Amino acid sequence: MRDDDKTKEQLIEELVELRHQLLDCRKQDSLEQGCEKNQEQRQADQKFKESSDYITKENHEIIDYLKNSRLFSHLPESLIRQLVPLSEFSEYPAGT
Repeated sequence: MRDDDKTKEQLIEELVELRHQLLDCRKQDSLEQGCEKNQEQRQADQKFKESSDYITKENHEIIDYLKNSRLFSHLPESLIRQLVPLSEFSEYPAGT
């Protein structure tokens, strides 16, 4: 049926229905974008955890040293683990 043949009420009903469909589509798009962002965040969190685990494994000796030193002994281990990648430790011969 052509729009010219429809009554004002029919056109209004059709407009309302189209608006509802548009809202549904926008909600669905929003949900899909939210799911994509959540998945990206989960992947980023997993990569961070993997890199953190790697740093911890590779620098376990350094972490133990820092935990036992007087300078860092009061700090929680989680903070020490965060400090390790930010520092480059060098060994110097005794008496230097």
